[in-house]
Amino acid sequence: FVGASLITFMSSMASFSAPLLFGGTTRFLTLEIYTAKLNGDNSSSAALAILLSIISVCILFLLKWWQDSHRHGMGSKGSVRSSKIAHGGFTRIIVLALTLALALLFALPVVTIVILSFIKEGSWTYQIFPTSFTIENYRRLLSEPHLFDPFANSIRMSLTAAVLVVIIGVAAAYLINRKKFWGSRLLEIILSLPFGIPGTVIAVGLILSFNRPSFFSFQSILVG
Repeated sequence: FVGASLITFMSSMASFSAPLLFGGTTRFLTLEIYTAKLNGDNSSSAALAILLSIISVCILFLLKWWQDSHRHGMGSKGSVRSSKIAHGGFTRIIVLALTLALALLFALPVVTIVILSFIKEGSWTYQIFPTSFTIENYRRLLSEPHLFDPFANSIRMSLTAAVLVVIIGVAAAYLINRKKFWGSRLLEIILSLPFGIPGTVIAVGLILSFNRPSFFSFQSILVG
């Protein structure tokens, strides 16, 4: 429960799309970083990014500390007594109903997107359910000459990232678990940082690092 709570807190702190779409005039740290960078204020953007990084990294270390202490606690001698929770028929029905209601709540946004994709824009206003459906939206999208460019770019980027993660992750996992050496703990912490540092912070760091020619960018501008 504690681990799940910490992960949820980290994800919420790093969230960008949800505050952007639903936040309205409410100010969030990730949006402040984005706005500062958009206005050309790189110094404020970097300062806010560092502040967000400190909060996220502290939570990451707290999560790792809890996991390590929990793992050591489970490694004690003797057998672990299995816990049995007795549920009556009525309790089981209540739990099942709440689970189904929660699953339906999670599925509603996806169902709404599917329905909206089959109706004409602006035709679903005050009605509880749409009165007419059409495939014109898909026909119009398929007629666009550059429709699959975003798909191709996204798939190419995802595959490249996945290959690099597999290579680096497998090698690092082998070194940390099979080859005990000085600095293995530091290596594990460094490899965990991308999980704790929000994507907005990483994006600002990449922009500020590679928006001008340098030795690390092979004298090229990589941004864009």
